[in-house]
Amino acid sequence: MSGREAWFAWRKKHPGVIPDLSGLSLTEADLSVWDLREVDLSEARLAGADLGSSSLANANLSGADMREVRADKTTFTKCILRNCNLEEAHLTRCDFRYADLSGAKLHWAKLIGSVLLGANLSGVFAREADLSEANLREANLTNADLGGSFLLGTSFVSANLSRANLGGCYIFGVSTWNVNLDDATQNNMVISAPSESPQITVDNLEVAQFIHLLVNSAKLRTIIDTIAVKVILILGRFAEERKVVINALREALQTRNYIAVVFDFEKPATRDTLETVSTIAHMARFVVADITDAKSVLQELQRIVPSLPSVPVLPLLDQSAELPGMIDHFRQFRSMLEVRRYESVSELVSTIDEAVILPAEEACERMGLPHRAGT
Repeated sequence: MSGREAWFAWRKKHPGVIPDLSGLSLTEADLSVWDLREVDLSEARLAGADLGSSSLANANLSGADMREVRADKTTFTKCILRNCNLEEAHLTRCDFRYADLSGAKLHWAKLIGSVLLGANLSGVFAREADLSEANLREANLTNADLGGSFLLGTSFVSANLSRANLGGCYIFGVSTWNVNLDDATQNNMVISAPSESPQITVDNLEVAQFIHLLVNSAKLRTIIDTIAVKVILILGRFAEERKVVINALREALQTRNYIAVVFDFEKPATRDTLETVSTIAHMARFVVADITDAKSVLQELQRIVPSLPSVPVLPLLDQSAELPGMIDHFRQFRSMLEVRRYESVSELVSTIDEAVILPAEEACERMGLPHRAGT
């Protein structure tokens, strides 16, 4: 009878006995089977055991005592590790794909470079663990306590971190595309590399990389300075035959060394669209808005004009169109400039310097915005 068969036979004969494998060396052992029920190590005592390079794929280790276990490069694919005690365990470069570690204790555990793709880590206690370079893509970490853990270069792409505790974590190089952070605790996270001084902390995981680049990259600071003096937001809602207006404005501004950001409202603006436009308006030097037959534009101006007193807004209106009644409301704000009427696209472009750019730049100067060379 082989070792695996002997184990199954003994386990079947003694179902109430808790296996005690504490301190044993099972290096390169293969305990993987097709049926989860056939390998029952639940509640087993494995504290201090050496499982390095073994395969425990599909095994049931729920509630097992695996404190200080050494299991580097071990396969735990689809393994059940619910409520398992893995405190101070060495689990470097292990394969935990789709494993169930819900409720497990991982305090001070080392999972450097391990793959936890799609794993269930909901409710884990992993304070001060080391998950550096680990792959937690699509993992479930709801209610996980990762306080003070090392997450250097860790990937949380599409992971669920809702209600998780990330307070005090070290997050240099972390990847957070499409992550769910609803109600997560994110205070005092360190974005500096271990070798960098001083240490810089943030309270939002998704903006951590941007803040680090802002602090350490002269090139990024130059980009932000460029935005402050060059970006112009163009708003308008144009029928297909009048698209030439927005294109002409864009091209005319670009030839004058501006960066035109265009929002053409082809349909009523959604809440997300309005919030995006408002965010860009906060970074723009000034706003040009064609208010000809543009209810969505007026809706957006209602958000921009009252809240951004230092961003000039120059409205454009086709000569044949009626002036919207809401314009009277906007005129009480100093950022709202006089309406510029135009007869045709060619006339608008030919007079853009004196009729659009000059009044907008003069307003920028009155509002104390950075001077733009050449204006």
